[in-house]
Amino acid sequence: MAAQLCETGEEVSAGQPAREVQTTIEALAAYLPSRSTSLEEVAGPLGLTRAQVKVLQRVYGVRDMRLDPSQSLFDLILPAARAVTKDVADPGSVRYVLYAHATQEVTPSTTDAADVIRTSLGLHDAEAFAITQQNCAAGLAAIDAAGALLAADGDPDARALVVTGEKPFSKLNHDYHSLGSVMGEAASAMLIARGGKGDRVRSYVTRARGEFAAGILMDPETREVHNQAHDPEVCDVIRQAVAEAGLELGDIDRVVHYNSLMLEVSAELGLPRERFFAENLPKYSHCYASDVFVNYLTLRDSGRLRPGHHYLLVATGLGATYSAMVLTHLAGRDGE
Repeated sequence: MAAQLCETGEEVSAGQPAREVQTTIEALAAYLPSRSTSLEEVAGPLGLTRAQVKVLQRVYGVRDMRLDPSQSLFDLILPAARAVTKDVADPGSVRYVLYAHATQEVTPSTTDAADVIRTSLGLHDAEAFAITQQNCAAGLAAIDAAGALLAADGDPDARALVVTGEKPFSKLNHDYHSLGSVMGEAASAMLIARGGKGDRVRSYVTRARGEFAAGILMDPETREVHNQAHDPEVCDVIRQAVAEAGLELGDIDRVVHYNSLMLEVSAELGLPRERFFAENLPKYSHCYASDVFVNYLTLRDSGRLRPGHHYLLVATGLGATYSAMVLTHLAGRDGE
């Protein structure tokens, strides 16, 4: 059995040691609009046929999503960001603000969204920039980048803020029915540290398949190849991330993934279906780069994350990127 960690982060049993990665998620919050919309309500504006709606419901599990056209992008993003920064004693300790978003065009070209987030939070000394080319896997990439920046910074008191969240502003970036999704709205925010309290990042693995770079504009033949490649690629990055964490698949308490059913992945890995968290799928649908963090927070807030146990975050980005990150849940600033 691989090493387990107690609440203080000390190893409590012998086994294959994890690679020493000291990035920690010190605080995590999420926000979803209160307005819930059914798939049938958006089907008309999106031009979905009755048959397409039935496939999304019966095959892919899509039912409802959170959408609020009256809210701006920053109305969506800032509540979670404020929640994780409100107890930071020194705003100057937040050195970096990383805005991870899946859709490349989230604001007019004259608006720098990362800078708006930085100034709205009063983090005037922070460097702010966006991470986007990994699409819906951008959030995991941002955590890894934040950890690397803090390691290079060398100040143990320095922090980074990672923010996700975006709005479907056109039919093209709302309707992904050919890939099994219709997009909903959600946002998340994480305060990242090096060696701090919170959930420890044990490994991160990502892989890109550039032949699928056309994304939603792939021709039908390429889309079919993409769909066939998805599950094997996800399984490969999961196996590699677990191995690099010094663990075995059996050590993973729950697989926390973007909102999809993951039935074939579960079968290929030989993991029981109940280890894959999918209960938010019919309520929220897929939410770009945010839903994996919304799902992790759902588990935490319902008392289903156990200190010292290991959790696998999985996200894929159309284009195509496949990513997995192993966390060990520890007592952190949120009072877990």
